Amino acid sequence: MAALDDAATVEDAPPGGDGDLTIRFTNGEAFAWGDAIEGEVVVRPRPGHAVRLAEVAVAVIEQDIDGIVVEPSLLATGTPGSAATAVALAQGPEIVGGVHEKVIARDVVVSPETGTVSLPFSVAVPHGESLANSYALAARAAVSGNDLDGDMEAVEPFPVLPPRFLQALIRGLDTVGDFSLSAVRSEPKEDGAGDRYDLDFAPPEGMKQHLDGVRFLIEDDATRVWGELEVNPQEHTLAEHLASFVRADRERFPLEFDKAELNAAAARNKPSPEAARRLQELIGPYLK
Repeated sequence: MAALDDAATVEDAPPGGDGDLTIRFTNGEAFAWGDAIEGEVVVRPRPGHAVRLAEVAVAVIEQDIDGIVVEPSLLATGTPGSAATAVALAQGPEIVGGVHEKVIARDVVVSPETGTVSLPFSVAVPHGESLANSYALAARAAVSGNDLDGDMEAVEPFPVLPPRFLQALIRGLDTVGDFSLSAVRSEPKEDGAGDRYDLDFAPPEGMKQHLDGVRFLIEDDATRVWGELEVNPQEHTLAEHLASFVRADRERFPLEFDKAELNAAAARNKPSPEAARRLQELIGPYLK
């Protein structure tokens, strides 16, 4: 499926953790909003002495790669969540929204005698601000007492996938050809009832003589998915090349689908039959 397999991740994040603390996903490597991330926080003993962890917590963090300003309340220190916030801020881009930690263990002793300790977790990916943002799971282990090495922190980036209904729509496009996703933008709607999505696709090699690309301009609410398919045909004549400079060569067609039908198709890892039929109907004439 032409999905967000290469979506942006947190820049310069340490790979999994700092050595004492690492994160391991056990149910996949990429997740959509609403998915549960399952895995383990792995705590390794520090040489020569035991460490008591007051609590171990995880949080999903979304970061804007353009540097959205962080609310001051997120920068407070000495409060639950501040360590995870600091981990994310250290990477460069800023956090979007709040950091909502989930404590997965309390009062854990890790020592050379206990060996490595693995703490399972399951945490939902919250509905984010944008599919174009960076997403990561942060873990924090608060060390009790006066351990000189201090608290333990880890960050594990992951690609964010489109919502299920968009996955079914994209699989519908796959029935036309092996298009590749070249750009993605999304934003919440002003009324809070869904989001707007802007997805650009490049055609497969065999279709480049007919198409420069196609684009979904889509929004959703509780029951519907609707918008437009923009088709960008390949230019062959001088007039077509001139029209392309002002984007006048692009044609738009209305789309509307039942959201439940799309979600049901995605649950089966199948294209939506209705979406496939409509996209073949609209794109097919350009390929002749």
